[in-house]
Amino acid sequence: HRSQAPRKLRIAGIFAPMFEQIYYLIRLTQSECHVKGDTLQKILQSQRLRYVKTKKKPPVQLLIRDLAIEEYQNFVDQHPQSIVFHHRRWLELLCDQHGFGLHLPAVTDGTSILAAIPFLETKSIFGKRKLISLPFTDSVGLLGDSKALAALTRRLTSSPYDKFDTIVIRTNQPTSVDSADPAWVRHTIALDRPFEQVYSGFERRLKTNLRRARKSDLTFSCHTSAEAVQEFYNLQLMTRRRLGVPVQPRRFFCRLRERLLEEGFGHIALVRQGTKTVAAGVFLHYNGTMIYKYSAADPSALECRPNEFLTYNAIKRSIELGCHLFDFGISNQSQDGLRRYKRKFGATEETVYREFITGEQRPLTEDSAAMTFASALIRNSPFFVCRALGETFYRYSQ
Repeated sequence: HRSQAPRKLRIAGIFAPMFEQIYYLIRLTQSECHVKGDTLQKILQSQRLRYVKTKKKPPVQLLIRDLAIEEYQNFVDQHPQSIVFHHRRWLELLCDQHGFGLHLPAVTDGTSILAAIPFLETKSIFGKRKLISLPFTDSVGLLGDSKALAALTRRLTSSPYDKFDTIVIRTNQPTSVDSADPAWVRHTIALDRPFEQVYSGFERRLKTNLRRARKSDLTFSCHTSAEAVQEFYNLQLMTRRRLGVPVQPRRFFCRLRERLLEEGFGHIALVRQGTKTVAAGVFLHYNGTMIYKYSAADPSALECRPNEFLTYNAIKRSIELGCHLFDFGISNQSQDGLRRYKRKFGATEETVYREFITGEQRPLTEDSAAMTFASALIRNSPFFVCRALGETFYRYSQ
């Protein structure tokens, strides 16, 4: 009987099971045997042991390489923050229209893509080579892990990318604010709520203007037809000439219809007063984000508020399509009137940067002396001047 045994024997009997388990663990370690995790855990817990010797995992080896367009698109399709500007259809549209080269550098761990940034290779009118992500595109969010993106941008400063005079990213998510120029602002509206709640965020004066528009016999409709492209382009030419900027080549909008609109990535919205088209917009959507890419209106009809009527109905239509975000695109920091217009719809404003990976920061093309001269020429010339300058020089404007 234990109570009648000598004290030393009683103590040995109490601790014997623990000594036995420790001895068992030592033998396992020495013989490099493998024990199921749950068995070992039970042994350790029973004896209140807190230390398990584990082997260190080897560090993940990051590989940087150019992707094929198919594997890049697969990455975009699976990423929750991708928008239409990441999509291969938008990239291929710009390449085909302007003759740009496509580069898709990415970071992988050997099995999966951790980060990727699309770039288009452009040339200035003087022949300087640039990599831009992306030209003629408002803002491109960076898709991927922050560490992988930082590794990728560091890689862009060495061969084979050192042959470019400038490498720049237009984004609201710069990898380094120190090398970024806050050139623009972007406005968005969250649509993950009923339209009535979105409408309640509109300014009072805007609601008054919308009532005036409804009394002006305005109608709203969406199209993807060639006729709608022509109606939009006619207004776009009028608008660009009034603003003093070259109009995009008409062929660009025809290609946009073929590559995107007809494939379900957007539409042209028209506002008519009776039978006359007084405002039009090009809207692109993908992965839940609706982007208001281009807008034009007849200057003689602005009193009936066709632009506000167009935007109001476009937001409503976006909710009907199941979009969770309405993106107004970017505005220059100095465009106070345009920024006020977007804010009165309850839009949130954020900064969009030009992040220079390599090369010197240069003024925006629209702020240059050459553009100031061209603006005066366009505003005071026939429509064909605006068209001709766009056909000839538009591709060099980034």
